[in-house]
Parts: sequence; C-alpha cells; structure tokens
Amino acid sequence: MNVVLILCTLTSPLSLAVEFKNLFNAMQYNDVQISPSGDYISMRINHQGKQALAITDRKTLKFVGLISLEGNSEVGPYIWANDERLVIEVVQKAAWLEYTESYGELLAVDYDGKNSNLIYGYRSGEDQTGTRLARKQQDFGWATIVDTLPDDKRHILILSTAMSDKEDRLGELRKINIYRGNQKDLGRAPAPNVKIVTDQEGEPKLAIGLSQENEKIVYFNVDGQWQKVNNSLFGSAFYPLTITNDNSGFYALDNLNQDLTGLFKYSFADGSYKAVFTDKKVDVSSVNLTHDGKNIYALRLDDGFPVYILLNKNIPEAKAFKDILATFTGNAVSVESQTKDGVLSIVKVSSDINPGEYYIYNKKKNELKGLFPNSLNIAKDQLAFTEPVNFKSGDFTVAGYFTKAKQQAQSKTIAPLVLLVHGGPHGVRDTWGFDPEVQFLALNGYSVLQVNYRGSSGYGQQFLSAGYKNWGSLIQTDLKNAVDWAVQQGLANANKVCIMGASFGAYSAVQSTVLYPDTYQCAIANAGIYDLALLYTKGDLQKRSNTYDYLSKVIGTDENILKQNSPVYAVDKIKVPLFLAHGERDERAPVEHINKLKEALNLHKKAYTSFLIEKEGHGFWNLDNQMSYLNEVKTFLDKNLL
Repeated sequence: MNVVLILCTLTSPLSLAVEFKNLFNAMQYNDVQISPSGDYISMRINHQGKQALAITDRKTLKFVGLISLEGNSEVGPYIWANDERLVIEVVQKAAWLEYTESYGELLAVDYDGKNSNLIYGYRSGEDQTGTRLARKQQDFGWATIVDTLPDDKRHILILSTAMSDKEDRLGELRKINIYRGNQKDLGRAPAPNVKIVTDQEGEPKLAIGLSQENEKIVYFNVDGQWQKVNNSLFGSAFYPLTITNDNSGFYALDNLNQDLTGLFKYSFADGSYKAVFTDKKVDVSSVNLTHDGKNIYALRLDDGFPVYILLNKNIPEAKAFKDILATFTGNAVSVESQTKDGVLSIVKVSSDINPGEYYIYNKKKNELKGLFPNSLNIAKDQLAFTEPVNFKSGDFTVAGYFTKAKQQAQSKTIAPLVLLVHGGPHGVRDTWGFDPEVQFLALNGYSVLQVNYRGSSGYGQQFLSAGYKNWGSLIQTDLKNAVDWAVQQGLANANKVCIMGASFGAYSAVQSTVLYPDTYQCAIANAGIYDLALLYTKGDLQKRSNTYDYLSKVIGTDENILKQNSPVYAVDKIKVPLFLAHGERDERAPVEHINKLKEALNLHKKAYTSFLIEKEGHGFWNLDNQMSYLNEVKTFLDKNLL
C-alpha cells in the first residue's frame, strides 16, 4: 500500500544563514520528538544564540511553549516523561568556552514552560519559596536517565553517580519524582560506567560495563541481586538493546563465534543465545524498536548506501516502515520518536544532498505529513553527490566514499583531491549522508575522498583489530593506497592531492606526510595528537580508570615504537606545507601536542600555518569559528593545489 504524502511545513521562526554558513546551520530544528499522547511536538532550536526547547501543537503546528534557560545554561538532550511534562539535561557554556558541557543536572518542566523544577544536580538543593515543598536534596553527581517508566506518570528511573576525578564511582539507581524532585534509592549499580537495561515493569534486569582491564563485564539481576555473568557467554562486540516484551530474554548486538556483529537473542529460561541476523559483509549499524521499545522490526546496514532489513513483516511498524522506505527511495530514513500507542511517529529523511527533513506518520491513515524543512537555502541540484567506492589494500578490501567536485561535472579537467580522514580511529567510520565539510570542499572545486581504513568500525572485529598498534603504519598505508586508486581511476591528479582531518584524522594528515612525503602536496590538521606517548599522561583520557589498558591495546607501550609513530619526532622528513588548527581548551588533544609540533617544525625550518582559537576545545563549535577555519582552509588549498 502506498503512503499518502502531504507536504505541509512549518515556517522557520529563525533567520536564515547565508552562503556557505547554511551548510553548517541547515538543521535549525533537531532532536524532534512527539509527546506520548501525540498532542505536542517538541524540538531543540537555536534561540538568541543558545539551545532552547520549542513545543508546538501537533494539529495546528502553532508554538505553545518555549523553554529557554537563564544565564549560561542551555537545553541539552531531553525526554517526554508523561503527556505534559519533560525532563531536560541542563548543559552549560562557561564564559571562557565556545562549547557546552553537562554537569549531570536534570530540569523538569511542563510543555508550556511553566512549573520548572531542577530535580537533580548540584544546584537542586534550593528552597522552593511560595510552595509547600521541603528543601530538596542537593546532588553532587551526574544523572543518567535509565527508564522513563511510561506507566508511572510521576517518576523516572535514573542512575546517580557521585562526582570524582576518575570515572570509578559506583552509581546508585534512584526513582525520582518529576514534580517535586524527591528520590527513592533502589540500590547500587554493580560496576562503574554501566549501561542498565530494564524490563517491562521498569525493573533493572541487565547491566554492562568495562573493567579496569578494558574488558566487558555483564551482570544479571537475579532476585534483586546483581550476579556477574561469565564473559565467555558473549562476544567482544556485545551490546544489549532491550528486554523482550514478555521479559523472557533480551536482544543484543554481538559477534559471538563470528567476525561480524549481528543481532542475537538470549533466553533467561534456558540460557540459550542465538544469532537472529548477521550480514555477510558489514556489521549491523542500528536497529528499529517497536513503539513500546521491546521488540525489533528492522535493522540498518551500511555497505555503501544504507540498506534496511525487515525482520518480522507481520509487526505493524515493519509494514509501515516498508511503505515509508518506498516513498523515500534513495534516502536514509529513521524513526525518531513515537506516541505511546504507536499510531503517530516522527520520521527523519536525509541523503547526501539533504541534511534532513522531518515528517509525521499516521499509521491508521497510512499518511505522511511534512513538518520541518531544513534551512539549507541551496538548491539540491547545486550540491555534490557522494558515491560509495572500494579498493584493495593489503589483505583487505577497503571501503569509502568519493564526492566529485561540483564544477568538474561540466569539465574534462580532473579536480584537485582532498583526502578527508575521519577521527577515532576505532569505533568510528564514515557513512553515506550529508556532510557539510564535504559539501564545502566540493562546492569550492575540490573532490573529496573518505576512507574507512583498517581499524574503522562497521566491518567486523578482524578489520577493527587490524588497526591496533598500526596507527602510524598500516592505517597510513591504506590512506596512500586510496590516493593511488583514485589516481588510477582518473578521479584524481597525482600532483594535486592534500590530506586533511581532525583528531586522529589530523594525526594521519601529518604522519602520512612523514611516511609518504611525495604523495601529498599539503596537509591540513585540526585538533591533532602528534606525540603518542602524551596520551598516557595528558588529556581527558586520564579520567577513565581503564585508560592504560585501552591505550596499551591500541597503540602499545614500547617507547621506541611510540616515538617512531609520532610525527613530532620526524618532521625532518616532511616536504610539504602544513596547516595546523587547534582549540586552546582542547582536553582530548591538549594544546601541548600542537606546541611540540610547532617547536619541531621551527627547529627544522619547515613551512606551516597555524590557526588557534582560545575558547574552543576538541574541534570548533562556534559557527563563526568554523567558517573562519574553513575559509582559511580554502585559501591554503587554493595556494597549494591550484
């Protein structure tokens, strides 16, 4: 059955950005959700330079509430706790920073902005003047929402973790009143930094965390007591998704006795653990849950373009999703939020030339109605298409994406190439979709090649592990082989290639010019790490109790090898100009990295340009800073490749 599509959109209340800024500010509405009853639609918006929460009437799309916080506080992630009340994670932007940080505070507020109450956090213990409320508990900790308890209109379940310099504290499960802030202790979590999965009644059933040795630890809750489960029962990729609707077991993503990550189902009754679906080439990327969150009806795979697998076509959501996919062929489709009865859903549709548009789907009417357009303000035919590619590199077939420079479509001249390297490197990958940085480069005359080098996620454990202790060697070889392939295919000119990236991508940009000084004509590095040994002593990784074991696994501990794979000690081999950008408040890659690199470059009289922003951290968050950075990047590319 075909879906009825009605294009009716809400007019944006915000001013539109201009020119290339639109690429980075295209989604003025994000985190769009529908209330449990379906009466209201909520979304995060930028209001007066801060993230706020806007609420509209679902039928009229007229605004009925705007929740904007005072001072340096802003709206972070949020949930609908019941039909009228929302719980918001409060984030703050310090005067000396351009990005927001969470301190674990929770604010509860009605949909119309009334009756706001800071129900958890270090500022929550204030007298409630004008009410009969007693002084609330002041919480020096972080709150993580575990369960919204949909059948309980006055409470949610949270995990409260005390503040500490190290992430080694055991959290406490608490039921918290979303009106008064009163809390009821329900016992401690079995380990630090755990994910807790609850059953249909909101009872904790399963927990997963990491040991200090960086190994997964799994616990079952048996008669109110946490019991550690033998790790051999599950694979290295084990990640629990949801307890089944009859509480008889749970679904998980895992790779037990196989290389690729697939969907598994566990039975509490007999302890059986069976594979439900595994693809032949790639890991399962994500799952679609039914409206009650207790069953899975579809999976997403990312083998080039996104592909969706329907598991049980008899489930109503599966039938509806099939029709929606048919309506938006060639797009990525995700169900963002659903009403409690599952009748209404918020659907997001996006592609390589569409940053995202929101629709509301009515299951009873089989009808899609347009809600919020993006504010790209650039015709889609002006944007550049992204195509999946793959090539051989050593023992692996490596996948990636190629975006042809827009002006090249009408020209026989091969455009200069930017090899854009993703960060991570582990647990991260590039996927097909709208990328504002890629579009910026393509619209300015540069083709872009993105590579899921060995060590990237999504292609099985063997491919992931192949990147361990090969940051400065085989991963960089994969990148060079990508350039060679592009040249052989006529997609790039060997004399007009620049390598660019952020975080690990920045490390690769500089390290690759050390290893392959004749392959690239320039390198652009933002927020990079340039001395691997510093990862053991500097940065926010030190806050984690398992940092040493993780780093020893992925980069090793041999001082000579770490030095050998650190570009700061081999700048004498660099032949090309570098563009180095960094935020001076970066905690992941502290500014010591770029300072040491600049010192070495100066010593060897190597050419470089530096671009530092005082209030930025790991990457640039402020839109003006982003555009300043990219305009400098364009100038640098034009100078070295044109």
